[in-house]
Amino acid sequence: MPSSRPEYWQPKLHGNVARDQKAQQELRAQGWRVLTVWECELPNEELVKRRSRRILNGPSRPPGQPAAASRQVDA
Repeated sequence: MPSSRPEYWQPKLHGNVARDQKAQQELRAQGWRVLTVWECELPNEELVKRRSRRILNGPSRPPGQPAAASRQVDA
């Protein structure tokens, strides 16, 4: 949380999280896989690779079906 103007940033950031969660739910309902990568995560290349592999190698599913448990992917 930024230290300056918390009265502005706190509601803004909470609103962004709620908006993003809604968008992700809508995409998943259409059968899309969703991966969010935050800028602060980019220096951790292994984390980004691992999460990307999990999304890209995960099972596909028809729209409207619940997501299956993800499987382990070896690098």
